[in-house]
Amino acid sequence: MAVLVFLLVGALVFDRLRWLGRQHERLEQRCDGIEQTHADSLSRMQRMETSMTSIDMRLTEIRQDGKRNTEMLHVLITGHVAASKE
Repeated sequence: MAVLVFLLVGALVFDRLRWLGRQHERLEQRCDGIEQTHADSLSRMQRMETSMTSIDMRLTEIRQDGKRNTEMLHVLITGHVAASKE
């Protein structure tokens, strides 16, 4: 009888180990997927940061061009007004 109980307990233990092995494989796959998603997110974030830096630099150039255009327009208007007074 003890041998039968021992075999039954052994079978249950081996079944549980097999189930835990399958669970472990599923968790490893899930972890791999999460790691890949994280890597993709980091890559996207770096590209976005690069894009934002590029956009910021371009906006700075546009602002400077606008200031130069305003100054040039002011010089032209001042020169035109001064020429019309003469």
